[in-house]
Formats: sequence, C-alpha cells, structure tokens
Amino acid sequence: MTSSFVYHEKQQSALCGQHCLNNLLQGSFFTPGDLAEIAQELDALERAFMLESGAETADALRFLAEDSGNVDESGNFSIQVLNKALERSHGITLTNTAASELRDQADVVLTDEAFVMNRESHWFAVRKLYGRFWNLNSTLEKPEVIGDFYLSSLLSQLKADGYDVFVAAPATQLPPPPPRDLGAGLLGQFATYHSLESLLGRAAAQAAPTDPWAGLGAGNSLAGPSASAAARGDPTAGGLDEDADLAAAI
Repeated sequence: MTSSFVYHEKQQSALCGQHCLNNLLQGSFFTPGDLAEIAQELDALERAFMLESGAETADALRFLAEDSGNVDESGNFSIQVLNKALERSHGITLTNTAASELRDQADVVLTDEAFVMNRESHWFAVRKLYGRFWNLNSTLEKPEVIGDFYLSSLLSQLKADGYDVFVAAPATQLPPPPPRDLGAGLLGQFATYHSLESLLGRAAAQAAPTDPWAGLGAGNSLAGPSASAAARGDPTAGGLDEDADLAAAI
C-alpha cells in the first residue's frame, strides 16, 4: 500500500472548479483554458437559443446585457461547465441530490463513491479511495479521511446549510488514483497513502460535523506556492501561469 498515491491540487487563485475536477479524477486532466472553452461554447449555445425569436425581444436584450453565466472574470465556472467537462472526458454525470429522487443519505453513502460539493463559488470533491472516503478540498494542506458515518452526517448538514451536493456517477468511470508520483510540472501534489495513513484514526474520533468549510468566500486565493512544488521548480506553483492561461481563454 505504501506505493499507492493520492492526487491533490491545492487552491490557486479562483480555480477551485478546476481543482475539484482534477482531484475528483485523481490527475491533471483539465486546465483553466479547457474549462473556459467549454464555458464559451455553452455561452454561444445559450445566445443562439435566446436569439431564435429575434434580437429585439425583452428577454434577448436582457440576456445580451448580462455577463457570461458560465464563467466570471475571476475564473469561477458554473455547474454546467463542470458537468459538460466530466461527461465529455469520462462519461460521468453530476446529479444534484436535492433535485433528484435519490435514496436517503445513508444509502447514498453506501452505494455512491464520489461527490462534488458547492456553495457560492467554491467547489470541492469527496471520493472513496483505497476503501476510505477522502476530503479532497483544495483549501486543505493534505487530503483528509472522512469516516462513513461522519460523511453521512456531513452531507445532510451541508445540504441543510445551503450547499448543493452532487453525486458523480457512474463510479466505474472514475479513473483510479495514480500508482506513482508523476513528478514535477503538474499543479497537483502526490501524497503516499502511507504518509496519510495516520489520518485514518481521526475518522472514528470525529464529533458531529459543524460545517468545516464555512466562510471560505468565493474562491479567492487561500494558499501560496507549496514548499514541495517550489522545491522541485514547479512553474505553476505560484498560480501565475494558470491565471495567464485563464485570462487568455476568457
């Protein structure tokens, strides 16, 4: 087990949507430019639909006066963008538990293996890896273990506190975690399962959840370049290249 790894991207700028998808898929699958292209495509489709009845209608004029509903200037992407990206790349769909006829939360935890959470403009993923659920929030220093019972309570509370909780399915389409550290040049970090194994004991000791992501804001930069990334000369460690890519794309 010590040769197994967990992929984790830490927060840079307002790119939590990208971090969420890559952490969910356990690899560097998407760049800001990739998601911005999808956002532009969706904007064009929405614009064409709104103009079908003419450009002078009240609805069309109101729509044309608005900014993009799929990406803002800070790089926050909509659920439509994230969902389209997952559908195209891996055949995965994000289903909102509040809008679907899903089973009760306990059954969801037992049968589903990956979740995406959203409140305001912050996105993060929770996924089962190596038989345990892991909180892969990009604002964390390292991934954290979540016990099955705690996850069930957490999902219920997050929904009550205004979070959207999405099930990422089918789980069979989720890529496996990386078998090795893929080296420098990637935004994410690779932690060995052994180095994270000490966190497993926390699951049993966790008390009732209290909303550990309260007050995160709208995806602002919450962490600078990591020591490990800087040490290996990762050019994306400071987030400047990612910001430039995003600005160029949108």
